[in-house]
Amino acid sequence: MNQDYLQIKMRKEINNMKEIRVSKHARERYAERVKEKNDKLDMARYVIENEAKIDKDISAMVEYDTLVYKGPQRWNEKNNTAIEIYVNDLWVVLLDSKTENVITLYKVELGCGEELNLTYMNKLMNKIKEANGNVKEIEEETKKEIDEYTQIIQDTNRQINEYRFKINQLQEIAEGYTAAIKANHSKVALAKETLIDTIGLLIQKRMF
Repeated sequence: MNQDYLQIKMRKEINNMKEIRVSKHARERYAERVKEKNDKLDMARYVIENEAKIDKDISAMVEYDTLVYKGPQRWNEKNNTAIEIYVNDLWVVLLDSKTENVITLYKVELGCGEELNLTYMNKLMNKIKEANGNVKEIEEETKKEIDEYTQIIQDTNRQINEYRFKINQLQEIAEGYTAAIKANHSKVALAKETLIDTIGLLIQKRMF
């Protein structure tokens, strides 16, 4: 990796800077893949002694690399966490979008030499650029329809709520009249009981 690139100072305003957090795994991958510390003890020692520099270098990679993707890991069935992918030449950095934690970094190696690696990455980056452009174009094309349909849905839901309110009012009216009917039935029933009691008096006298 170009060491001059890693030494770039971040000059962005504080309000525009990301609060980058670097995971232990990312530090170890930096030591292994950038500094070629393949022995576990050497790797651990380098990370402990150079933690601040590692974090600074990785933060610079995120700040100045090209953001090629931001979204869920749909290719990973076990982990759908939203990530950001940054690329510079052959180096790739993965960042957790929510926590802004650098997950890992690696160099694209095809095992056929640096020239072929760069050729492959250039073609791949062009494809990614084309795919991103296609997404943006379709988003712009469909935005008007989506906005129109969203408005229709909102208007429809508003009407549904109005109808629900009217239905509730009508239900309350119906319940009130139902209660009144029951009360009238009770009056009739009471009157009939009074009649039966009176008739009973008549029948009892006749029997005596």
